[in-house]
Amino acid sequence: MNINWSDVSTEVIAGLILAAIIGLVSLLHRKSQGFREFMRSVFTRLRPIVTWVAKRGLFFLVLTIAAYINYFYLAARRDLSLAVLSLINLLFGILLFPLFSTDNRNLGKRLLSSRSEKIIPISIPPGVANARMRNRYLDLPVGKVQFGSVEFMIEEDQPIFDTGEQIRSSILRRDGSKEVEVVLQTPLSAVRSVHFLINSGNSKAMYASEKVGEIILDFLDAPPIVTNLVLGNNIREWCIGNSGDLVRDATDITSRVAWKGTNSEGTAAVLDCLEIPVFDCLINSPLAKINFVHKDISRDPDDMGVHYSIFAISLKIMK
Repeated sequence: MNINWSDVSTEVIAGLILAAIIGLVSLLHRKSQGFREFMRSVFTRLRPIVTWVAKRGLFFLVLTIAAYINYFYLAARRDLSLAVLSLINLLFGILLFPLFSTDNRNLGKRLLSSRSEKIIPISIPPGVANARMRNRYLDLPVGKVQFGSVEFMIEEDQPIFDTGEQIRSSILRRDGSKEVEVVLQTPLSAVRSVHFLINSGNSKAMYASEKVGEIILDFLDAPPIVTNLVLGNNIREWCIGNSGDLVRDATDITSRVAWKGTNSEGTAAVLDCLEIPVFDCLINSPLAKINFVHKDISRDPDDMGVHYSIFAISLKIMK
């Protein structure tokens, strides 16, 4: 058998270049906060496109087209064995395509829904918590509390995270916002959704529809899920009985009222539950961190801006 060493050396060089690129990207992702922010922005922009393609069963069609291109390339090189392999890939894609057609695009969701769910409360660690629940609400239930279909663990003197208080440790981002990490003790797989008891403060109408921060679900081996906190959309004023022109309503379906009562001074107050669903394709990707981003949007005549508080966190996972 004759071996064309020029072809082999070309392929080896191409492989080494690819390995170097992958290694460089991995190194930048670990060392450079700016690069991580860039990658997050890219994945955030691409997610709607990927979701659109996947929902319409076009994923395997794309693979089929790729297999066609591969086949013609290999055939042109007169490599019969690899051409046969390409045809097998093509046949495999065609056979699987009906499973992901429009009529069956919810197949994965139905299979997942047949498994039972359980709730895992996540404590806000001492290094992140910077305020106490007792200073906010009057007669809030404590212990294992069920708000809708989600159970939260609320202590008598619950530690909370408030972006309006002093933030002990954070990462300063390029836009001036601060990012705080909550690292899970053990990364958890099969996460279906993450739920937060959350509200904002100083929610003046002048800031309505503005982004006040982000919540980032950071997975070990998958792109993060970034949720923008937009005043009046998925977050609102906690003390709705306060006077002034405040944003007292949140319109997004992911935000629901968990509890209504009063603050420590007897003024009407609420506690909302924000749900962040996790895509089905990430069911096997372990959730490692939950990051909170605070963006200072203060402007004249107000010098405080909008802050928000995380009172409790619960994960809904598949058993």
